[in-house]
Amino acid sequence: MHSARRRHASTATSHADLIDGAWDDVLDLLPPGLDGMAKEEIQFRRRGGIQAASDVLRIGMAYSVLDFSLRSAAVWMVTHDLGDISDVAVLGRLRRSWKFFARILTEMLVTRTRFSPTPQFPYRVRLIDGTCLSAPGATGADWRIHATYDVSRGVVDHIELTDHKGGEHLDRAAARPGDLIVGDRGYAHAARIIEVRQARAHVLVRIGHNAVPLVDAKGREV
Repeated sequence: MHSARRRHASTATSHADLIDGAWDDVLDLLPPGLDGMAKEEIQFRRRGGIQAASDVLRIGMAYSVLDFSLRSAAVWMVTHDLGDISDVAVLGRLRRSWKFFARILTEMLVTRTRFSPTPQFPYRVRLIDGTCLSAPGATGADWRIHATYDVSRGVVDHIELTDHKGGEHLDRAAARPGDLIVGDRGYAHAARIIEVRQARAHVLVRIGHNAVPLVDAKGREV
């Protein structure tokens, strides 16, 4: 009983955030230039009455946060003057918009504060790892989130969303000069380590001798 009331209250609050003046407050929290992002990521065009990229985001939030069916989401759009498209078209919009949603998430998580290494510790330490996401009822991973964490600033400074085939590689860290990329044994691949070093960055990982054979100064395995 109490649980049901809490769910109802939560849904009501979210509904107000998406349709009333509070939506303007939500927009203030989002990265600027949503229309530009949408054009770059999903070639956004105004059709079906959908006039702005922010409305695409609002539809996505209504479908996911309010737990609407596709048909209910289509009706919700009409009743709130967000466009007039079918439930099938709503599904198509959401499927095509995942890169746009991922871009917004990335922009919100990545802090652009510049970091200058100090003489006492001349490296920018960044931890890299990945995690799997699964849809309800799935028997395996459907997506992977790859992220790096800047220890000195205490922020996630890079994030990438891939499908289940997206492997965990050091190049997902977008290494920069002065970085010290720290990862587990899954990131120990000789070719990737070489690429990071060529970017004038450093690597600290556990290694397996098959993935990272050790060689002497003449290139002979030891």
